[in-house]
Amino acid sequence: MDLKEPELDKRYTREVWLHRALELLSREGQSKLRTERLAQDLGVTRGSFYHHFKNRDDFVLALTRYWAETFTVQVNALFEDPERPPDEALLSLMRLIRDRRLDRYDIAFRSWAAQEPLVAAEVRKVDDARYGLVRQLFSRMGFKGHELEERVRVFLVYESAQHTVSFPSKNRSAKDSVERRFRIYTQRCDEVDTE
Repeated sequence: MDLKEPELDKRYTREVWLHRALELLSREGQSKLRTERLAQDLGVTRGSFYHHFKNRDDFVLALTRYWAETFTVQVNALFEDPERPPDEALLSLMRLIRDRRLDRYDIAFRSWAAQEPLVAAEVRKVDDARYGLVRQLFSRMGFKGHELEERVRVFLVYESAQHTVSFPSKNRSAKDSVERRFRIYTQRCDEVDTE
């Protein structure tokens, strides 16, 4: 899975526009996500934008779907093998999120979704897809009921938002942190929830 910046060739393809828009959205927010700004960043005219996108809504939908495809659909496909041990898949997923910083655009899209219904609809689809995969992995590990649901929610919230909260540094490596969280996520509770 290649999550690097697309090469700037072939007269600035649609993918180049979308990748650059992701970076601008992440750095400066949706209010700065303007055609003129993107064209200036790419060193092209606004006409190039309209060569690739019909209008603003087409661009917004293309951008949210590009994010969804690159950071959820392609990722989920790597971990949906029912023959793969679910604990191994979950740990590999956590490592991939860390190593490729797959969460780096999440907060920007969630912020945008609060103001833009078109984006909100796509973010819900991403959440549903991520929830489905993670729930399946925990379920295959034998978790059920409230214990299953809470693990899935804690996993998704932390793994997609951990870089938005500033914690005091304790000199722990990112590798150790993933391994530690994995043990926390998969440790069995001593109490049975009877609700």
